[in-house]
Amino acid sequence: MLFTSSSKIAVLSLIILILQGCQTVDNPIELKQVEPIKSTPKLTPIEIIHQSPNLYILTKPVVAPETLLAFKAANELVKNKSWKLATKQLLNLTITAPTLSGPWLLLGDVAVAQKDTYHAIAHYRQAIYVNKHNYLARNRLAVLLREAGKFDEARNQYNLALKTWPGYVNANRNLGVLLDLYIGEIDKALKFYQTAFALDALNKTPEDRELKGWIADLSRRITRIKKEKERKSAINKLKDQPNISEKNTTINVNSKASS
Repeated sequence: MLFTSSSKIAVLSLIILILQGCQTVDNPIELKQVEPIKSTPKLTPIEIIHQSPNLYILTKPVVAPETLLAFKAANELVKNKSWKLATKQLLNLTITAPTLSGPWLLLGDVAVAQKDTYHAIAHYRQAIYVNKHNYLARNRLAVLLREAGKFDEARNQYNLALKTWPGYVNANRNLGVLLDLYIGEIDKALKFYQTAFALDALNKTPEDRELKGWIADLSRRITRIKKEKERKSAINKLKDQPNISEKNTTINVNSKASS
């Protein structure tokens, strides 16, 4: 009997343990309170352009302190319009620091100031040769190419400048001018004008009233041209439709002929 009672007690204990185990499994798991993930707002297309990386800055070579000082000194000479001294200093830098495109850029600026377009173009091209991401040299070269009537090449240089840094306001603005006044692609020109204006706003720079006027004027022109096209299209459709009286005459003639 004791054995039986002990067996019963053991069985009952086992059943209780199993039931407790089932209860543990069946109970809902207590979840830790997690703070909701804040969804980051999507950037607008212009914000994406504004935040795009500047490859020229990202790929700048390491410059020795003495080279940097010499470049700053040359830059001051350019600002003071000391053309001869600036040219000498910059040419020395092209030899001592051949991986820098900045000296060639400033040499181009000196040539422009002296109305030497030929050498300015050559210097800007050399700056680009040394560093293909020098968007400043590309933008300035494009201006000279445009003035020389080389519109396709100028357009290419502007596009390459914007490939290096899509957020470069001057290249957006200047490409708009090229497309608007010289190539005649006014729809594309308007987009570049608007991009430049919007970038200025994001940069918190003073409003470019001239550019604002261009946008307003070009928007009106595009609307006017669109309406004119729609009007001409409607007239052409009417011309293509046969005259109702002519239709009736044709039907009468056919009916008489058949009778």
